[in-house]
Amino acid sequence: MEMLNELHVLSANEEAMEEAIQQFEGSSTGEALKCVLHAQRQVRSYFVAHAKAPPPAPVPSKWNCESPTEQGLYWHWTGDLDAKPLPLEVLYSGMTRTCFVAAGQYGIRLATDCDKYGGYWQKVIVPALDEGIGFHGSVA
Repeated sequence: MEMLNELHVLSANEEAMEEAIQQFEGSSTGEALKCVLHAQRQVRSYFVAHAKAPPPAPVPSKWNCESPTEQGLYWHWTGDLDAKPLPLEVLYSGMTRTCFVAAGQYGIRLATDCDKYGGYWQKVIVPALDEGIGFHGSVA
């Protein structure tokens, strides 16, 4: 949104510059204003060419009956049509070289290998931070 505001200001200034150039036509002031207007148009074209494109939308994951192979946050669904999927933190064991569901989530008392836990898995897609939120923990 900030970029659009800057482009609007530059466009409005160009209109005012064109009027001033007509008013001072033939004088050194008019010639100086023409140079400034030319530079301003170059700046605007730079802004347009380098405007940030919105990030591509994440491709939604598909439900997969194969167990996760890397740690992260996953949706888990038992396959029961009456049950809702749950987000589970999956960890990786360097000892067994497998992924497991950590204890302490949704009443899970013992860490369980994802292979034994069964069901369907889908990696949680983390949304990108919006510029309006702020960066490095700051509040915008």
